[in-house]
Amino acid sequence: MKKPLRTLFYGMSHEHAPGKIASLRKLTDDFEVVAIADYGGSTTHYKSFFSDAGAKVGTFIAPDMVRVGRYAFYGTDVKSVRISFAATSIGYRAFYENRGLANFAPTELPNLETLGDGAFVNCGTTGSPRSHDFVFAKLGTLSSDVFRSAYLLHGISATNVSSVGASAFSAAERLVSVELGAVTAVGASAFSGIAGGAVIRFTQPCLPEFGDGAVSSKDANNRVRVFAFGAETSEGWKAAIAPNAAQFETDKSRADYPGEFK
Repeated sequence: MKKPLRTLFYGMSHEHAPGKIASLRKLTDDFEVVAIADYGGSTTHYKSFFSDAGAKVGTFIAPDMVRVGRYAFYGTDVKSVRISFAATSIGYRAFYENRGLANFAPTELPNLETLGDGAFVNCGTTGSPRSHDFVFAKLGTLSSDVFRSAYLLHGISATNVSSVGASAFSAAERLVSVELGAVTAVGASAFSGIAGGAVIRFTQPCLPEFGDGAVSSKDANNRVRVFAFGAETSEGWKAAIAPNAAQFETDKSRADYPGEFK
């Protein structure tokens, strides 16, 4: 019984690339596309030939890519992705249901301004070998469902964010560290079912409006801990957190935080 030829496609930005890759993937008995690399200056990838059912792209490397479009890798079995450190946007459901995704790089994206709804829903599994700490210094909004049930997520720092959407991190069971800034709103179920003992830090004076069930732990005996900068807001914070299955701890300074973001 013959085995399909494992194929690396180099030069995704070439004008005939989509047709060539689509043709190879239809010949499943003869070819298996295991990696796609692009060093040819491609800066954008939108929905085309990765998001169709059954797409097999083990590794994707595009160090010049600064924009990843809507549904770009929707439902594929991609396992490793590398885009540009200068990336500015990742679109709606770009990596939706990429359960095999074990390695996404870079995890620090200082220029990222847009992270679409559901971008990393159901990425990774309980058996995924590694978890990621993301740093988004410029991002202004954490959209709804953005990391819902994302097992690849370990921590996130996004101190420029002003709002966190509904179910943004719901059931992200490996999420243990969150660092935010002056947030005004935290949507319903935004942090529901995250890791027991997880720490959410607000590093600037604020008092967000919390939606229903905004914060809770997957472990009822090990509540999420919420730290806020500025003791003057402690009573308001206690009242805001009270309906949630979380523990508020007042801080007078950053020095009171239980460790640094890692």
